[in-house]
Amino acid sequence: EFAIRDAFDFLGFRAEKLGGSGKTDVVADADLGRGAMYRLIIDGKTTGRGAVTDSQIDWDTIDEHRRIHDADFAAIVAPDFASQRVFDRAARHGVVLITAAELGSLVQQHETTPLALVAYRALFDQEGGEVDLDSLADPVDAQVRSLDLVSKVLSEIAQHVGEVGEMSSRDLFLLLRAHPDLD
Repeated sequence: EFAIRDAFDFLGFRAEKLGGSGKTDVVADADLGRGAMYRLIIDGKTTGRGAVTDSQIDWDTIDEHRRIHDADFAAIVAPDFASQRVFDRAARHGVVLITAAELGSLVQQHETTPLALVAYRALFDQEGGEVDLDSLADPVDAQVRSLDLVSKVLSEIAQHVGEVGEMSSRDLFLLLRAHPDLD
């Protein structure tokens, strides 16, 4: 539960571990600014068998926790999921299933190419079932292009300042206009 909270906190959510009997494990709020937000409840499951079975998940309780916390989405994080039946039930209940490895991949991706919380909404804004990490491919590519552009612009500014000295806003405009490859 602490690891799940910490992972979602690292992704930018305001995550709180509740846990305990009859409580959802983690509530994560995504503040999108200007009063917009979405909320996610997350239930963590462990098992000595390696994969969580359908009988280990109380779907009605997850639905109840979503209502109690006025959450937009629900997710379960587990080492793995045992059968197609778990995915079918998750889809029927609108619950996204995330393996621990997938959550780890998401954290690693965020460390190298952080995304805004609005992009992460695509992971949960689906009918439920298996999480679709591929839904982040376009936002990650766009972020990589943006970071590359910022790097190029800063390099050009540094070169200009090194050669000419102090730069005005007009100088910056002219510098960027002279380099159409900085788009």
